[in-house]
Amino acid sequence: MWFLVACTTATPSPDSAETGQAPEEDSQIDSAPEADTGRWTLGLSAEARERVDPILCAAALAPEGVASTLSWTVDGAPFTGLTLLTREPGDTVFPGYTRADQLWTCTRSWSGGGSEASSRIHPFDPAKLDPYLAPSMWVADGVLHYTGALARQPAVGVLYGFDGWSAREASPNAATSVYPEGTFRYGVHAAMVPEPGGWALPLDVPDEVRAVSAIFDAEGTIEDHGGTEYTWDLVFPSVGPFLTWDDSTAPSQGIVVNWATGQPGMGLVEYGPDRENTAFVRDDTSDTLHHVSLTDLPAATRFDYRVLDSRGRASPWSTFTTASETDDTFTFLVASDMQDAGSDGQRWPELAATMMTACPDARFVLAPGDLSAQDSPGFWWLFFDAGRQLFDHIPIVPSVGNHDTPSVFSSPDTRHYRSWFALPSVDGNEDHYRFDYGRMRVFAISTESLDDLEPDSAQYAWISAELGKLRDGTDADVDWVITQAHHPGYDIGKRFAVETPRYRPLTELFDGVVDVDIRAHEHIYQRYVPLRFSNNPVATYGRGDDQGVAYLVTPSAGFEHLDTGVIDPGMAGGDQLENLAWPELAPGQGAVDAQHGFLVGSVTPSTLSLSFVEVGSTEAPEEPTVVDELRIER
Repeated sequence: MWFLVACTTATPSPDSAETGQAPEEDSQIDSAPEADTGRWTLGLSAEARERVDPILCAAALAPEGVASTLSWTVDGAPFTGLTLLTREPGDTVFPGYTRADQLWTCTRSWSGGGSEASSRIHPFDPAKLDPYLAPSMWVADGVLHYTGALARQPAVGVLYGFDGWSAREASPNAATSVYPEGTFRYGVHAAMVPEPGGWALPLDVPDEVRAVSAIFDAEGTIEDHGGTEYTWDLVFPSVGPFLTWDDSTAPSQGIVVNWATGQPGMGLVEYGPDRENTAFVRDDTSDTLHHVSLTDLPAATRFDYRVLDSRGRASPWSTFTTASETDDTFTFLVASDMQDAGSDGQRWPELAATMMTACPDARFVLAPGDLSAQDSPGFWWLFFDAGRQLFDHIPIVPSVGNHDTPSVFSSPDTRHYRSWFALPSVDGNEDHYRFDYGRMRVFAISTESLDDLEPDSAQYAWISAELGKLRDGTDADVDWVITQAHHPGYDIGKRFAVETPRYRPLTELFDGVVDVDIRAHEHIYQRYVPLRFSNNPVATYGRGDDQGVAYLVTPSAGFEHLDTGVIDPGMAGGDQLENLAWPELAPGQGAVDAQHGFLVGSVTPSTLSLSFVEVGSTEAPEEPTVVDELRIER
């Protein structure tokens, strides 16, 4: 059946100032009566800057128990644009509407009285929010320049490549190079020539290249920008922007804008209810990786946004939408194991475009691991660049996989993975977290350390407590519960089925409270009959005493080598074959026809469904087709 999905929409809104916070309570009042209500001291900064600082109403409150109304004017004309809630609805003007020398007045009126406060807006140059820092490597007019730590060496060589060291954009004389930690780069070795202050190299840059990466060496000394490599964005920004949520940005109240640049800086986000009335928010630190939280936004509000730097470069405009407070009907996407290494057979760019076309109004993308081919900057670049037009308006909700950590093997070293994303945290640990979207709760779990799956681990204790609150009704406003992690607790694949007992202990907590558990890793889409711990089949999916959890394994979203082998029934782990609902296997069948694809989820108050959309393989691509569907009803 052909793949057709109707995606629902919601609406977003913006936040306030350079810091995202309202003016301090002890700020100076500009032409405003003092008013201490016992709860706060109303105040308005006398230095409110255009398009940066929000305007908080400083008019005195009505007498206790007396109803009042609040209104705004700008230069004497009524204002009807976007307002925010700082202490009460409508008391703060979104800074994108302010211009230099405007006079803003808020009036609070009540029967028999009223109060008024005014403030004049001061001019401000948004470029001052991102001071220029000279780069150590840059590309201009077909020349690569270098002034870094090896600039005074008598001779400097460079290994350079294009677009994440991708073979798809390599120079004709490029070759595969192995970097010290074992990661390969498809690049070109060359000796640089001296120039004042450093070294230079003319480049023959292929058409349509978006970024240049480089590693320098002198007499065996490697200079790689502190392990992140040097990258110069020919198309700004080098990576992103892409959207996530963190502790300060619940889906109905904010968003995190993430991006990477070749040049260190503080970075700016420009955003607003339209492209004329925009505000500026600055990154907190100077770096090449940027994570800017936009907080305290109105629910169900759409915003335009883009990112900028102090050189005047800007990304294309995109949008985000904050969730409704009571969102109970929406769609979402699921994809994993992209693992784009830059060769022609990789299909993640194609899959990302298909997902965006199929469901442009999806609210988020669950991504249970192996996003990168290896944990190195070039491969992360390939992942984010292919997903650029998907993740710039649909937030990504990742879990860490073994390819996202060093050496392609499971590792507790998740520093690089965490540096790319701003995510919620549990006691400072972003490897496992939860978020709520409307009345759905999602738990992202880490399987990178087996110790974290045992009952005496912090992660086990955390999810046990969280699921306990759902089980006993403490958290009663949740309709659906999904868990996601990388390594499956149930798997019939020949490579990893024998390992499933390692990843199953945590699932003992799922019975009666988790609706769907989503895993990845094997590159074969799998759906199991309703199961209770451990591998015990029951009749129906659900949370009742005689019902079971829906366990899914996602397909690969583009890695060219698909797994097809099925475990032998007589081997350890072979008993899982008996509880496989899809694909349907004939007795003794030792292989499956694995396909690339992704999942589309759909939620209503009474149903949760997940559809497997397959798109064929590298050798035999197909039109997107729904071939299996899980549907749970209440």
